[in-house]
Formats: sequence, C-alpha cells, structure tokens
Amino acid sequence: MTTSPPTHHLPDVINADTMVIRSERGFWRHALDLVFTLLAWAAFIYLFARGLWTIVRTGHVGVDMPLLSQLHPTISDLGVYLLAVLFLGMLLLVWVRYNAWRFQGKQRRTNVSPIVSKTQPMLYGVELSALQKLRATPISVIHHREDGTLERWEASPTLAPDS
Repeated sequence: MTTSPPTHHLPDVINADTMVIRSERGFWRHALDLVFTLLAWAAFIYLFARGLWTIVRTGHVGVDMPLLSQLHPTISDLGVYLLAVLFLGMLLLVWVRYNAWRFQGKQRRTNVSPIVSKTQPMLYGVELSALQKLRATPISVIHHREDGTLERWEASPTLAPDS
C-alpha cells in the first residue's frame, strides 16, 4: 500500500503574526513574568531617582574633584564624537528627504500582483500537471537549465537524517 506525501501549500499572503515564535504559557507563569518585570522597572526607577536626588541635593556643596581635571581631555574628545554623530545624523536626514522627493508619487511598497496558475507553467517551462505535482511535494530537488527553466525535479518523500 503506497501513501502519497502530505500536501503542503504556502500561504498566499505572509502574516507577520505567524512568523513570531510564541511558547505556550499558563496564567500563573505569565503573571510571574509580569510581576518580575514590574519589580525590575520599579528598582530601576528607584535607583535612578535616588541618584538624581543625590545630585540635586549635593550639587551646591562644591566637592574638590581632581579627577575632573584629568577627564577634561576625554570630555573634549567626546564632544568631537558628538559633533560627528550630529553631522552623520543630519546627513542621514538629508538623504531621507532627498529620497522622499525623488520617489514622490511612486508606490514602492505595494503588494505584488499574484501570479496566475495558468502563467506559471509558461514561466518555468513545465506542464501544469507537473507543476501541481511539484507543489504537492513537501521536499523537492529542482535542476535548472542555463536559461532558468526547469530541467527536471526529484521528489523526496522523507527527510534524510543528518549524518
């Protein structure tokens, strides 16, 4: 008794929601993740606010900082880096505006019209029945000619284990 391989068809439209791998989690596990996330955010906000409050409270004291004189060259270098980043950011914005002007009125992100099943055999140089058999095969090895048309294809009913 021979069994035909299962038919697998690709969807006509790719749904981005189905491309994300999601694991099944129960209610309590989801609640535990939520609690830990909220605790982590609360700790971060507390530590950040505490540091800011310390700076505000002791900013007028005027502590002697010999380290600041050593950091002065580093701070000036960071200023140069900041200017370079600002220049590159402005250059990027100019490029974006230029492309918006250049492609004004042109739709570059529209959906591609679907290929009609009647035209596919002509594109690949095969008969419609062979194309339908190829679609029904989950794993295939396809050999092409120099001009891109199909020369032959081999159906593999099972995957070979990695050796």
